[in-house]
Amino acid sequence: MNFGYTGTRHGMTAPQRATLENLLEHHASLVTETQQSIEYAPGVMDPHVGRHGGCVGGDEQFHHLCKKFGWRVEVLPGPTIEGKIYYADADYIYPPAPHMQRNKSLVAFAHWMYAAPYEREPQEHGGTWKTIGFARKAKRPLTIVYHDGNFTTENTP
Repeated sequence: MNFGYTGTRHGMTAPQRATLENLLEHHASLVTETQQSIEYAPGVMDPHVGRHGGCVGGDEQFHHLCKKFGWRVEVLPGPTIEGKIYYADADYIYPPAPHMQRNKSLVAFAHWMYAAPYEREPQEHGGTWKTIGFARKAKRPLTIVYHDGNFTTENTP
């Protein structure tokens, strides 16, 4: 399953991170149970892939969670901004793209999107809330994890 993530350069709060970790672990275990009856040739398909936009902060934290679970991590970077990128030990890095194009690609590649916005209310400006909007428009399963660790889930199968 392909999990996409959008967050802010501020990073996640401790409650956001703990909730996201629990959600990822839960969703991954459900997918693994479903896939146990499917045999994959070694190296042909990774059952879990985490994708993010390559920024410091939330993307970096999501990256570490995915690696903790042993998942493949792919980065869809925006334009290079010195000191604000995070690619360490990524399994694959796509060519850089303008931010909104990159965010639409994150949604297009994801079976499930996770978001950890800085603000609780939708914002007119900012990549995290724009990406949440793209996920909603695409009717992609979406979990939004708020600062206090509470979350909402939309468009579930």
